[in-house]
Amino acid sequence: MKNYSLFFLLTLLLLSCKSTQNASDSISGDEKAEANKKQAADMEVVNLQPLQTNYKVKEGQELRYSFTQHTSVGNTGEFEIEDSSIIEFKEKTLDYKLKIDESAGEIRPAGGDQAKATFIFVAKKKGKTKLKIKQLFRGAVMEEYVMKVVVE
Repeated sequence: MKNYSLFFLLTLLLLSCKSTQNASDSISGDEKAEANKKQAADMEVVNLQPLQTNYKVKEGQELRYSFTQHTSVGNTGEFEIEDSSIIEFKEKTLDYKLKIDESAGEIRPAGGDQAKATFIFVAKKKGKTKLKIKQLFRGAVMEEYVMKVVVE
């Protein structure tokens, strides 16, 4: 009786593994590759460049624009989105310039409040819009870039 129970359990285990394998085999290699490619494209970040004016992105993709911000000196940035239902502002990140002070054993700011600022946007739905980036010095627009974005 003990041998039959063991045989039954092993047979059941093998059959359950086989059925799982058959379910995953029903998707062809090309379909798996296409699904992986689509997922990778969805996660891809688009880095916006000042001199490139046209972008095509997919829904859900992040768009990022980075610049040097030094608020105490007057270097800042701002943006305008023509249609915020197509592209939405997500957040602004700041990566401060730091140095290691070996005498005190501390990490300290190297340039006061100088930082790499990044505006992060998300493509929300299909459509066309414009994104205007302004780099300011003491409130005056020093540079302005207009980027046309098509969300597919």
